[in-house]
Amino acid sequence: CHNVGTGAMQMIFGSVLLSTLMASLCFAVLPPTNPPWPPTFNMSLSTLTMQCNSSGWSSPERGAAFGIVSYDWSNAKAQWAAQKPMDCEERLVAQATMTKTVNPAAKVFVYRNIVKALPWFTAVREKLDD
Repeated sequence: CHNVGTGAMQMIFGSVLLSTLMASLCFAVLPPTNPPWPPTFNMSLSTLTMQCNSSGWSSPERGAAFGIVSYDWSNAKAQWAAQKPMDCEERLVAQATMTKTVNPAAKVFVYRNIVKALPWFTAVREKLDD
């Protein structure tokens, strides 16, 4: 039998523990995937923008110049925050619709936070108030 010192055993155990931990973390992350639409080198169809105008609507024409457009909760915040009840969700859908009308080929998204429940989204507020 080979005599291995305590320090060497700790190093081996640490390496095995680290390898096991790394392997388990690898399974916790989804693999990268490609978008479901075909690739293109047409810049107006393959570029991304995250539009925001906190004082009002973002320009649908400006957003429509990109292939992928994302709007988040802060878009038109000065308007939706003044409403009772707040109507952020409805304004985001309207903003996305305006952009999609200008460029039907664009992929238009609305970003919604999944970490915490934001009451300015009607669907979330209804569940919180229930």
